[in-house]
Amino acid sequence: MAATNELTIERRGHTRPAARRRANFVIFLCPAIVLTVLFFVIPVVIDIAVSFTDLSRSLRITKFTTEQYQRIFQGDRRLPEVIGLTFIYVFGTLAIFNVTFGLVLALTTTEFPAFSLLAIDSGLGGASEAAKKGIKSVSYGSIPYAS
Repeated sequence: MAATNELTIERRGHTRPAARRRANFVIFLCPAIVLTVLFFVIPVVIDIAVSFTDLSRSLRITKFTTEQYQRIFQGDRRLPEVIGLTFIYVFGTLAIFNVTFGLVLALTTTEFPAFSLLAIDSGLGGASEAAKKGIKSVSYGSIPYAS
């Protein structure tokens, strides 16, 4: 293999200049960075800035203040209830939807022959049945599946 320096990199006999690598980096990564900044970073910064104002229903800002944060942390009686409901919602959503439905999907696509694409394609009873019969590689149509 040829020696590499800072300006070139060798892959399968082809060398690429550093300028080309930088161009590829910019072409492929910049759209993701722009979208992340546009739809995540800027709204978060705006929300933080607005949280330090006295914005009301009239949508008029007259001063920047920490009054809202002082009111919350100096004894808002609803704060523990709101935080508790938020944790219940978050953990309930994760447990019920993500874990349970993921488990059901995983089981129905691998263990039950009636729901398995492998059973339709190869006539076997699912991926575990194929492994029991000693089949190392089968396919889902044109997608190879190795057990």
